Amino acid sequence: MGIYLDRTTLPSWVAPAPANVGSTRAGKLSADQWRSLCTVNLVITLVRLWGGKPRNDRHYWLLQNFMDLVTAAKLGTMRSMTQARIDGFVLHLHRYLENMLELFPHIGVTPNQHLSFHVALLLHRFGPSHAWRCWSFERWNHVLQNINTNMKFGKMLPFPHKIHLPMQ
Repeated sequence: MGIYLDRTTLPSWVAPAPANVGSTRAGKLSADQWRSLCTVNLVITLVRLWGGKPRNDRHYWLLQNFMDLVTAAKLGTMRSMTQARIDGFVLHLHRYLENMLELFPHIGVTPNQHLSFHVALLLHRFGPSHAWRCWSFERWNHVLQNINTNMKFGKMLPFPHKIHLPMQ
């Protein structure tokens, strides 16, 4: 996949996925890197690899399934929200899960997948998700994960006096 990452030029406001994604050297991806990888890089790569497959090929259906997930994610995170977008979100999410169960019959629906259907109600009640999603909490998780505890949990001060947030 790295060959397609190298060929893709992203706008400056899009956080690129590491070129060596999938290797241990790439480290953990941030939520923004996951979003870029899944909604940009994997779309380009998988369409190039599987886009021309016939309908009876499993890869064709894997691509369709992934595209339903990406479409639901894109609709659910748009900066403005309409009932049509919410309906589209539910349609693609439902189709994604339905086809996932068909493609992977040994795998059940996870709690997060179940909970994702409740996002439609949140979008309807509270509007676009950028106003209420948890990016700031994700950032704090990153900060807290990088504090050296020397594996001595419970022996630190309850709250550090000074925390330096990483610059984006």
